[in-house]
Amino acid sequence: MKILIMMMKVDVGMFYYWLHQKEIDIEKLTATEWLEKINEFYKNYKDTEEALKLLRNKEYPQ
Repeated sequence: MKILIMMMKVDVGMFYYWLHQKEIDIEKLTATEWLEKINEFYKNYKDTEEALKLLRNKEYPQ
């Protein structure tokens, strides 16, 4: 269970980082737009290793 929770945290962190990289204003997104962005993120970053490489090479936004 702990591993699942840790993976969820990683995914959420990667998702917010991805939104920041795309310069998307998260405060203006509707519920439908949120779902579309989540689907787009998972289609693009299904490969966890690719996403982790991206994170290792960049810093999180402040």
